[in-house]
Order: sequence, then structure tokens, then C-alpha cells
Amino acid sequence: MRFSLLALFAPLALCAFSWLAAEENRSEPAADTAAKEARLLADVSYLASDELEGRGVGTEGLNKAADFIAEEFTKLGLKTAIYEGTPFQKFTMNTATELGPLEKNKLALVKASTGAEAGEEQSLELFKQFTPLALGGNAKFEFPLVFAGYGITAKDLEFDEYADLDVKGKAVVIVRKEPQQGNPHSKFEGTDPSINAYFSRKVSNAFERGAKAVVFVNDAFTLGESRKAHEKRLAEAKEKLAALAEAPAGESEEARKKREEESEKLKGQIEGLEKEIAAGFDELISFQEAGADARKNFPVLFCTRAVIAPHLEAALGMSLEDWEKAVDEDLKPRTAELPGLAIRGETNVVRRSAEVKNVIGVLEGEGPHAEETIILGAHYDHLGRGGPGSLAPWTKDIHNGADDNASGTAVLLETARQLAALGEKLPRRVV
Repeated sequence: MRFSLLALFAPLALCAFSWLAAEENRSEPAADTAAKEARLLADVSYLASDELEGRGVGTEGLNKAADFIAEEFTKLGLKTAIYEGTPFQKFTMNTATELGPLEKNKLALVKASTGAEAGEEQSLELFKQFTPLALGGNAKFEFPLVFAGYGITAKDLEFDEYADLDVKGKAVVIVRKEPQQGNPHSKFEGTDPSINAYFSRKVSNAFERGAKAVVFVNDAFTLGESRKAHEKRLAEAKEKLAALAEAPAGESEEARKKREEESEKLKGQIEGLEKEIAAGFDELISFQEAGADARKNFPVLFCTRAVIAPHLEAALGMSLEDWEKAVDEDLKPRTAELPGLAIRGETNVVRRSAEVKNVIGVLEGEGPHAEETIILGAHYDHLGRGGPGSLAPWTKDIHNGADDNASGTAVLLETARQLAALGEKLPRRVV
């Protein structure tokens, strides 16, 4: 998710343009219309100029944009001495999240000792059996494990996997996605993922219930869909190869060479697909794939299903795949304690941040509803010189952002001008 900085004095561009168009339809003189258009063009031209460096977070160009908006608000007579005499509501936001030193990212499954026997520890291999996620933070830890199913609390669906599960002070194992994924009649938004399927929602749910860490594993449905897709491609490749096996009558030397080249390519594809199918698709997601968050001391990890499933199956008394089928069938939570099993390790996630600011302007209202507030806003930041989240992350070129969102910011300013020029106070405060 990319957070956006607000200049709080504009509606969404579409609404504002509609309002301005309505104003123009009231037989406005052509000179006034031309003046509005000229102001809008001038604002967009400046905000999207190379001088402002694409208005990336942490750049001087973004500060210039903020100063420009603030100056315009002030010139219009808006109240701007709001935060220590300025229009700037300052805060710090995350600009980048990276995995820290590899030696500071480790994980082991620990079985508690029984009687005279020492506890057994299984060290997992980074990037092969587990990976930390940017969604979590830094910690050295050792927590007992519990199984929270899909990690979902959906009171409206009467499905709460935490209702009878104590997770305080523990790490929770959570299966990806949600029940009934292949069912178009599922209560969970049919075949589309509901909000309950998102990593961030699951992590928040666990955190709010007192868990100390989250360990995700792959779900059977996703793995099964990957297998189906690969098996279909494999069957198609084998069919094409069989069709190329026999030379057509009167085949030229050039056509024969081309046919043999295509056959060799297909053999390579078939070999690769067969290896992927045999491996089972139980892959780790990437460090950044689940998004990033700011829970500094809350580890979030992803493990292969093969590592965790045997322990879950011992506690559940059934295979993990059978567990998923059972939940799909009756939508009843089936969680479990994992007695004698814990995780031990360390995660190190490096976050880089920058101080940024919203720009606030206020028109006070008058009358019985003057203390009621209408908030209008548009974001004025953009992508700077690209990078993650841009359409060209490999470049360092300025991403000027005329449409996203110099245009909306220009409409913001013009809306402020129009309201400030009315000559009388509005019945409500506008922020």
C-alpha cells in the first residue's frame, strides 16, 4: 500500500470538475472561463515540472509542492496558522522496508523436552523453508505455537477461529487465504477473496488478540490450482510434441530443421513442467509480497507447508488437506493447541522513514451549523524517480505525475479560490 499526502481542501477531481463545469454553465463570461483554465494549467505545469522531481516522499521537490500549496491557501485568506503557526501537519512515514543481515534472520522449530529427554530443535533454512515478511518487525523470540486455522474473525458470518483459542503470548500458525475458495456460493465473497483473506487483516487479528508472532503456510486450494494449470500446460506440450513427431510428406530440409527445433523446445518445457509438478508448488512468498507494516517487534514469517503440516496433523488427528475440506464443508472453526511445540529465532527488518506533511487550509463557517465540518482532500505526492510501485521500477527517470495527482491538486486549489471568492461565509466550516 502506498500512503498519500493530503492537501486538505479539495474534493475528488471528478466531483470538483463537475462543480466547476456547473459554475461555467451559468452563462459565465468567456474571459472568466479562460482565466480558470489558465490557472489550472499553470498549477499542473508547476506541480508536474522536473523542478519538483516527481514529488517523491523525502524529496525537496515534495517540500516545494507543499510550500506552493500553503502559499496559495494563505493568499486566498484561508486559515493556515494551525500547527505551531503553520499549515503543516507533520508526521513520519515508512519509505522502504528491507530484510536485514541474513545472520539475524533465523528460525527453528523446538519440541519441548519430555522426562529425561532433551528437547529437539529443527533449524530451518532461510529462503528454502522459511522467510521473514516485511509485514512484521524485529525480535529475538521463543514462543509456544498454536494453530489458528485461517486466522479469521468474521462475526457477520458467525465464523470466529479465535473464539475458543487462547493465543496470548504465543505464535499462531495460519493457513493462507480462506475457506471455500472454489465455491461461487461461498459466504466469503464467492470465488473472489474477501477482506478476511488478506495477510494484513490476519496479522492484525492475531495481534489484537494478544499473539506475539504469526507463521503463515500455503493453502491446499492455491497449490491445487497451480498443479491444475501446470498439468494442463504439460498435456498441451505433450500433444504438440506428438504432432511434430511425424514428418509430413514432401517436407523440405528447412521445414524439418524448424520442426526439430520446435520439438527440442517442447521437450525442455515438458521437463521443466514435470519437475515443477513433482516439487509440489509449496513455495515461499517473497519478503515484500504480503506488504509492509510498522509493528516493530512483531515477527511475521512464512514457512513451507511441508515443514509445519506434520505437526498440525499430529494435533488435528487428520491431514491438513482433510482439515481444509472439513472446514469448507461446514464452515466450523477447527483450531488446535500444539502441545510441546514452539518456535525460536530472530527476525531483522530494516525500515527507512522520512518526515512528511499534510497541508491544511480552513474556511470558517457561520450560522447554526458553523461547527460542523466538511473535509475535502486530494493527495499531492507522487512516485519521484520511480522504484517499487511504479510502472518502470528499473528506471531513475522523473515520474512527473501530471495526472496522479497534479491535476487533482490543481482542482483543489481552484476549488479553494472559488469558495474563498464567494464574499460571504459558508454555513459550515470547510477543511
